[in-house]
Amino acid sequence: MAIAALLLAAAVGLRTGNMPDFGVLEDYAQYLLFAFWIGGCAFALGSFFHLAQDIVWSGYIGATRGSLGISAFPSMHVAMAVLFALYATRRSRLAGLLMWAFAAIIMVGSVVLGWHYAVDGYASVLISIAIWKACGYFLGKFAPEGVAA
Repeated sequence: MAIAALLLAAAVGLRTGNMPDFGVLEDYAQYLLFAFWIGGCAFALGSFFHLAQDIVWSGYIGATRGSLGISAFPSMHVAMAVLFALYATRRSRLAGLLMWAFAAIIMVGSVVLGWHYAVDGYASVLISIAIWKACGYFLGKFAPEGVAA
């Protein structure tokens, strides 16, 4: 209860700008408040996605009437794995090879386990690479001097 009261007081102080001068502790309190806020948002989103996952799964196994497919286009799991691989490739050849193997495993697994069609993964790879290249182009063209592209 004391922690809740402290957090409430810190939130009111941050909101009104009337936070006492705690020096380093003030920075730490702001960091903690932000971390708790992020944690609360993650918990709420996790609860929502868990509910959505249950609904889709019940449709997949036939417990719910109607058409509730599991496939999503494009596969965000594959897209993220490809982005990790693209970044790792820039950092080190070995890290790049490992991450491309990881991306391939994610793609094959998503199809074999029935969560995606193969085309979802192929599109994810192509779209991720296109976005990576576009970001590199625009950073090179419009980034301030001294910012690496």
